[in-house]
Amino acid sequence: VCSSDLAERFCSGNYLIMIQFRRPTPLLQLGLTLLLACTLTVHAQQEALRAEILRPLQAAQDLNKQNKPTEALARFAEADALAAPNPLEIFTIERLRAVVNMAAGNSAAAGKALEKALLTERGTTADRVALMEHLVLIQYRAKQYADAAVWAGRYLALGGQREQLRQVQGQ
Repeated sequence: VCSSDLAERFCSGNYLIMIQFRRPTPLLQLGLTLLLACTLTVHAQQEALRAEILRPLQAAQDLNKQNKPTEALARFAEADALAAPNPLEIFTIERLRAVVNMAAGNSAAAGKALEKALLTERGTTADRVALMEHLVLIQYRAKQYADAAVWAGRYLALGGQREQLRQVQGQ
């Protein structure tokens, strides 16, 4: 359930599940259909972005657009105070926190936020590759070579193509 522009950018509910049997019985088909429906319903409920998370994130995004990153960072306290964020909410919060921290000139905090976002394993592959690229470059500039090499390896494993990151992985 996504109810704003911010949520629409970060929510995707495209699930493709294929199960192949030689001769499924009608009872097995019914059971698998019910199991799949229940699983997708529970997963969708767990992965929704709550409105109370979206409000401070939208405010932070608006303040950041107005070149007020310090004020934008203060809005994250509201989102952080909410209990038990799900992985999609963590991904969304940390991804935006990284953007605002970069605007504020705090690349170390941006790197930590990107790492937290990526550890949720949410987002499209292309999105994750782009975030990993930024994380590797931040870590490399901060002389965190071991961490940069680990994330460069993950970047390449997901299909990242930037040659500079291939060199980072080899170090």
